[in-house]
Amino acid sequence: MLRRAALAEQTLSALNEQSGDDFQKWESALLDLFQNSPFGSAIYLASPSLFAALETYSQQTPEKARQKILFSAYKYLIRMCSRATPFGMFSVTSAGLFSRTTKLTGPAISQVSTTLLLNMSVLESIASWLEEHRGIAGHIRYLPSSSLYRTPETFRFIDSQPNSEIAGPVLSEIDRSAELDILLETAQQPGTRSELADALAQLLSQDKAAALVKSAVEAGLLVSELSANITGNDFQNRILKALEAAAATCPQAGTLHALICGLGKDPSLSRLKETTTALARYFPELSSKTLFRAQLIAPDGKAKLGKAAISRIASDFNAVIGLLELRNTDPTPLDELKVKFGLRYGSSQVPLCELMESDIGLRYAGIAANAARILEKLDFNWQAPPISHAMTATGQVKQRIFDRALSRQLYCVQVLESDLKELNVQPLRTTGLFLLGEMLAISGRNIDRGYFEFYLKAAGGESGLELMARFAQHDPALDAQLQKATRQTWDHEQQYLHAEIAHIPDADTASVLARPHLYPYEIPYLSQSTLPLSNQIPITDLLVSVTADGEMILTSKRLCKRIIPHNTTAHNYGRGLPVYQLLSDLAHQHSPVISWNWEHLETFTFLPRVVYGHLILCAARWKLEGETRKKVLDSLGSDWLWQRLRTEMRIPRFIQICQGDNLLLIDCESHFARALLGKELKKSGQLQIQECLQTSRFHPVKGKEGKFSHELLIAFKPAAPTSAERAQLRLTKQKHFHLGSQWLYVKIYIDPNQVDRLLTQTLTALCQQLSLDGKIHKWFFVRYADPSYHLRLRFELGLMRDWQPVLASVQSALGAQLADGLIEKIQIDSYEREIERYSCLDYEQTESIFHQDSLASVQVISLNPIDMSGDARWQVALYSMDLMLADFGLDIKSKAEFARESYQAFLSEFGQDHTLTRQLDQKYRIYQTQITQTLAGQSRFSDMLAECFKEWKIR
Repeated sequence: MLRRAALAEQTLSALNEQSGDDFQKWESALLDLFQNSPFGSAIYLASPSLFAALETYSQQTPEKARQKILFSAYKYLIRMCSRATPFGMFSVTSAGLFSRTTKLTGPAISQVSTTLLLNMSVLESIASWLEEHRGIAGHIRYLPSSSLYRTPETFRFIDSQPNSEIAGPVLSEIDRSAELDILLETAQQPGTRSELADALAQLLSQDKAAALVKSAVEAGLLVSELSANITGNDFQNRILKALEAAAATCPQAGTLHALICGLGKDPSLSRLKETTTALARYFPELSSKTLFRAQLIAPDGKAKLGKAAISRIASDFNAVIGLLELRNTDPTPLDELKVKFGLRYGSSQVPLCELMESDIGLRYAGIAANAARILEKLDFNWQAPPISHAMTATGQVKQRIFDRALSRQLYCVQVLESDLKELNVQPLRTTGLFLLGEMLAISGRNIDRGYFEFYLKAAGGESGLELMARFAQHDPALDAQLQKATRQTWDHEQQYLHAEIAHIPDADTASVLARPHLYPYEIPYLSQSTLPLSNQIPITDLLVSVTADGEMILTSKRLCKRIIPHNTTAHNYGRGLPVYQLLSDLAHQHSPVISWNWEHLETFTFLPRVVYGHLILCAARWKLEGETRKKVLDSLGSDWLWQRLRTEMRIPRFIQICQGDNLLLIDCESHFARALLGKELKKSGQLQIQECLQTSRFHPVKGKEGKFSHELLIAFKPAAPTSAERAQLRLTKQKHFHLGSQWLYVKIYIDPNQVDRLLTQTLTALCQQLSLDGKIHKWFFVRYADPSYHLRLRFELGLMRDWQPVLASVQSALGAQLADGLIEKIQIDSYEREIERYSCLDYEQTESIFHQDSLASVQVISLNPIDMSGDARWQVALYSMDLMLADFGLDIKSKAEFARESYQAFLSEFGQDHTLTRQLDQKYRIYQTQITQTLAGQSRFSDMLAECFKEWKIR
């Protein structure tokens, strides 16, 4: 994808050169651009207040006031000529192609297609107007809020429009009742207010039923089918359809319909003004809001990038990827949640809403449980002291690179092969990735011949979908490419459900998040979904669990499949609602976005440009603060002083002011650009600037109007299907069994040396008799310590009421040992099936294997106790495992792979430690002969064990 500035860089350079230091010339040229170019329309959309000030501009106004207006316009002009980051009518996007040769064209602004739409906040106002209009309201259907979930006593949901005392959405709660339960259950199939009220006829009078429905709508429990959607068919098209349907009975609806349709046919400035005036008559409350959103699209297929250049860039990127990853040792909130989840729930699946209401969910969301209301809205300035971290491996390499530049006074420093050898580079675990940057070359021909540099700004992500999806809504060529890319992913992984997270943080943000459907399923959360109900996965259907390798995953209760969530937006969700934040964290946990970071060196006044091969990893940058800031401010007013300081600090002609992601180009030889730098510097105690790498010489994107600043987004698809990497879960009908259910769970706390005797002399006979009597179907045991050592017995009962006689039989059989003190205590507990750990079989079959294994184990330990002493036990266990693996059909290669995976899982679960691995290696060398003999069937136990497991195999 090619993104470029809407105006050629010559537009800005001509203004600067022709104006010199003459204010009147500069003023006249700026106003002329405003009145006679696309610049005016762009300002109208971006800042209506600035447009109004320029439209009523008078040279009779004092110069100071005029300067304020003109410098604001100047900043917008700089943005429109020098930045490719999409924003309204300030930049153009184009779906590009990979080709044999490179051709990066920049079509004239007159050839660019303009898509002009109403902003989301305007569309929401129209939707609200339709809902309240007498002739229309009765036909609008309602459904439960997508944030709604039940607790035993209440309904909870997010109220997006709380009272004015609370900023932003809040979690609201309302007591459950029979009437409310019926209403919300009925509304699962959307209905009009009267239809929903009719469902309550047996419980409430007509008036009371209507009042309850009205209250549910006003409270936010029920939402209109006209509420905004963020995915699929654009919300404006849905509003147009509703207006068209209402036009027969409501003339105003027809007028609004025509107004919006006219905007799409004629995106001129005069049409924008007419639409603004008309909307003000209907919705005066919108007068201070941005009314429009726009997208400029270049003809598809015009931008082409040669495959040879892509190969060179990819090769260099693979070499330096270890330097781009910021190896932060601090755990993220998601990392902490995984650990706490494992300690609390183990491998269990927990409903998402239940997790977010727990104390660990609240801590993840940054909410203190049971916080005193008297402390709300108070700012505490205390901060924890900074944590000192040891320098990372990448930090050490970057330190050496910086030292090399510092010692040789280098403006540009190269990464050497010797720098990279020290890094143990692991490939990014990601479903494809993107490279975002600037191509620096004289021409497309030079790019194909390898004479170029690529300024890499960011990489990683999910094949660039998060950066491209929002432009595909109105770009058919791009949409087709993205649909093809995502289809390849979910076609290869049909055992999973790929679902888009559909969420609207607020109406203003929604305007840059709208995107087409790219996946077959959707998780709607405070957003309408236009997919069929069968393809919508509500938050109440989501189960959360953590796999053995530490991955947190989602599963659908209804569809009994794992969900792969996607958030194909560039939205910074870090301050979003907790549920949305967690879903997005899960979507991005294997698709990080990476870039160069100086780590502990970030605070230095000057940091050099860093290059490797064809890649520029970091632009040279300066931090202007303290004495350095004062020197810059003092010199800006004098050409001679400023030139001397630039030479001293090695500041090039073209620089950019860096304020987060916002870059503002400054031509250091322009009088008014320097004045702008001074103004920005005075606003802040410090400012960061960096070199601008796209100079007039290295602009490969060209058109009739001149050269264009640009960004290239190169998307790479996954190298292979990722299905083998993902854990899959199977769900059963029931996981938990409490006292009085199908399973009885008994813990017997006893000395470990007495367990064999208890099993062989007491419990086996008891279980055989219970089986003969039909009281139990199967049973199995586990030796455990938590930390007290005990024996765990699980009985599957013949009938649920049999728990009492079975428990009485156990107590009677163990009475003597209890009296003698051999048994410390007997405890009843709830049985929880480990479904996630044993997911390859139906769990009833798994329990049958446990049962047969327990019978075989008892038979083995019933052998001569003398034979079972010393090293015999582990040799018996090893030989038994080998026989069992053979019975499951594993050959020697499969057995070795199983053993290797089990070993790694053990180290992962209990913390890998080099001391432990060395000790295990030493043990193996000591007992290698016994191990070899045992596995070869040459031990003294072989014949006895073969007989025991012969019966096991038959069973």
